[in-house]
Amino acid sequence: MEEYRVLLADDEEEIRSGISRKIDWAALGFALVGEAGNGEEALELAEQLRPDVVLTDIKMPFLDGLELCRRLRVSLPGARLVVFSGFDDFEYARQAMSLGVSEYILKPINAPELIQVLEKLREQLERQRLERRDMETLRRRYEESLPVLRELFYTRLLSGQLRPERVQDRAARYEIDLPQGLWTAALVHVDGPGDEGERDELLLLSVQSFLEKHFVLAGCAARVVLYGDMAALLVHLDREERLYPLLEELERLSRLSQSYLGLRLTTGVGLPCQGPEELNRSAAGARSALDYRVLAGGGRVIYIGDLEPQPAAAPSFEEEDQRDLSAAVKLGTPEQTEAVVRELMERLRQAGLSLGKCDLFLLEVVTCLVRITRSGGLPVEEVFGEGFTGAVSVSSFSSLNSTPILPPVICPRIAFAVAVSFGTIVRIIWCGMPSWLNAAFKMS
Repeated sequence: MEEYRVLLADDEEEIRSGISRKIDWAALGFALVGEAGNGEEALELAEQLRPDVVLTDIKMPFLDGLELCRRLRVSLPGARLVVFSGFDDFEYARQAMSLGVSEYILKPINAPELIQVLEKLREQLERQRLERRDMETLRRRYEESLPVLRELFYTRLLSGQLRPERVQDRAARYEIDLPQGLWTAALVHVDGPGDEGERDELLLLSVQSFLEKHFVLAGCAARVVLYGDMAALLVHLDREERLYPLLEELERLSRLSQSYLGLRLTTGVGLPCQGPEELNRSAAGARSALDYRVLAGGGRVIYIGDLEPQPAAAPSFEEEDQRDLSAAVKLGTPEQTEAVVRELMERLRQAGLSLGKCDLFLLEVVTCLVRITRSGGLPVEEVFGEGFTGAVSVSSFSSLNSTPILPPVICPRIAFAVAVSFGTIVRIIWCGMPSWLNAAFKMS
């Protein structure tokens, strides 16, 4: 074990020599690294040798022991100080203790007493060393964990899991600078294969690195973090007029990612907010904007502030529409069925429905298909699969050409292909189903 370092200061050489000879320093776990004949010399040596223990006389020329202790409290706050004096003076002892002196010994000094003091100091120093090592271990572990803690902080900030009054304290703890002012959140969704499954971590990391490297916009500072199966940008704007240049920069990055990474990035952008404490509201808007990617198309930037569904717009699924769809499914070809549904979808595109009203329209379409199935004398479960409820929401889709997230319970007699069109409204095409249903109706 490393020995503790001792500095001895006394203006009487005989006393220094006696202490040096009579103490078995190594056996006690100490090493006498220096001796000084006056206070100034002791102070100079202490600054050079950085001792763990300083033994000093009170009365010394140039700089007395009390003044030496006073200065060492500043330059060596962790050192143990032992003062000895030939004066049985309470005032000296009181002053020494006020300076944080560990022990006060009266002269003449005897070896057993000094050994007892050194053993006591060694125990204190060992406890201090252990505590310091524990603290260093904790500090190292904390520093190693900082990246994870920061990611968790950003996730909780965007999800609204932090109380506003605690945001800045937590940010300071994790050494994150979150200035006040205008902020907005952007969520980046990776389009392409595997939309319906979990994002590959390496893929998301490459997107994060790409955004960090290529995002450049004067007056804006962006933090890019992973957020669930997306990348999130926390953007600080120096003024509100920077918002639309930000959208243009995100559009540029979306185009650039296709050539650099071979990936289509769809970005939802929330409304600006006042202060980082409100970023969860902006993130909620960004998530809502991403829900519209099936309407707007993938590989682009969607700003929630530009999406203004018309409250009064509510085209219904009329009786004529039901007749057309029924005739196409029962008697027509797959191409005729698709044409009918495409016409419905185009009408909805022009109407600018909200996502909620798209859901209602979809329910009417699916209800019509269920009626067609029943009118042909076919069990609904056989056509649509066990557990079919008729509910399909916008969260089931990621693009205009994707398949919805449905349980694999489709009837094996039917090639049931579903592709999304404009939000929650789907283009349902049964490959070969019209002729199959046609046969069923002829048999009935």
